[in-house]
Amino acid sequence: KANQPRFMLVNRRANYLRLGYNPVNTINENLDDCFIVPLAQTVRFVPDANAHTTFGTYVSLYDSYSDTIVVQDNGSIDVVIQPGDGKLLQMCSSLPPLVTSNATLKKTAYLSGVIEIDQGAEVTILPNTVTEILPNSLIRVTGGSTLNLSGRVTIADSVSILVEPGSSINFNRATCTWGVNSYLQVYEALMNASHTSFAFNLLSELPYGITLSNGSVANLADVTISGSNGISVLNSDLYITDIDLYVPANRTGIEISNGTGIHEVHIDNTL
Repeated sequence: KANQPRFMLVNRRANYLRLGYNPVNTINENLDDCFIVPLAQTVRFVPDANAHTTFGTYVSLYDSYSDTIVVQDNGSIDVVIQPGDGKLLQMCSSLPPLVTSNATLKKTAYLSGVIEIDQGAEVTILPNTVTEILPNSLIRVTGGSTLNLSGRVTIADSVSILVEPGSSINFNRATCTWGVNSYLQVYEALMNASHTSFAFNLLSELPYGITLSNGSVANLADVTISGSNGISVLNSDLYITDIDLYVPANRTGIEISNGTGIHEVHIDNTL
């Protein structure tokens, strides 16, 4: 596809015969002793300015077979290929384990593992970006940092997004699909969502998909929430303008547990 390059890499090195060994006269159980396994090969990619224009700050490579990502480090991407192995890699955008300066993600993004956004960094997933967060990932927004999400965001199973004190998360025209037991937790922090949908998985066993606690503030405008999980508000402020909330049987859409006279919850829906 245009502006979405893929690379097929093959390490054609094979095992080679040890000097003095004759496999013809060796029984099958001992054949491995006759051969030496060669070393792996490393292919280095150095993204140019056009790659960064297309994919953003951290140009990366995604391996769909192993569901892994090789993220750019110090200006290059090093891919290790074992002997006789092959890899089909897709160029994309991603983030390293620690982000301490502003970053953008564009076009196609894959996020995986534990990612910490810290030291006041602002990470922005630009509009029209297709983002996938791989299973069991954890994204922590901390240290007064900000995570902005737009476009189509697919969140796999058992993903945690944590927004910690003094930090913020913003959804703007984002279509978010959540996997089983994936959730967003906002603790003493800020959440904004505008023209956004949250579709939680019906098989999820968690009581809520979004949790606001300990003096957090959430502003939701033109938002749709569907699936198995709603919002839990614990000693926090919630301001809603025009929400579509689809609650399955035996589930709670919004649970509010606030101390008297301390926090506010405003819900204003217009026809």
